[in-house]
Amino acid sequence: MNYYSDSDDSEFDDNNLNNDSSYGNIKPPHRIFKSASTIVLLVLVVVIIVLLTYFILNRNNYDSPDYNTQDKDSYLLQLSVNGGRLEPDFAPDVIRYTVIAEEDVISFECQQSSSKAKVEDCDKVFQVTDEEITHNIKVTAEDGNITRYYLTIKKS
Repeated sequence: MNYYSDSDDSEFDDNNLNNDSSYGNIKPPHRIFKSASTIVLLVLVVVIIVLLTYFILNRNNYDSPDYNTQDKDSYLLQLSVNGGRLEPDFAPDVIRYTVIAEEDVISFECQQSSSKAKVEDCDKVFQVTDEEITHNIKVTAEDGNITRYYLTIKKS
């Protein structure tokens, strides 16, 4: 008997929980999961889905190996001036220089950092006049990477 009414509460008996008519096609929560193993299995499936989604969305953040074995070094190891001097002093990663010509004819000597790199326009000889001369030296690495050194030649 129900405490709040005079009706018989037999329709709410546990034996009648599978009767859909008593709850309007809604099963009580304690009957949806019949055992703890079902809950554990459901949690495991959710965790796997979350992990797979995370790794699929972040797969591009991992470094892929670089299979290009070509040399990438496109720097000069040494740059010197015959008949003049460089300002500032040579450093491989500095690309702009002023050449102060102390003689009427100057030339350059270059040595690349890598034996596989090609140096262009280093073997030229310049007749220095009162006018400013610009000259570029191009270093091309084996993989095609290019470094240019920009020289402005001035008479002292």
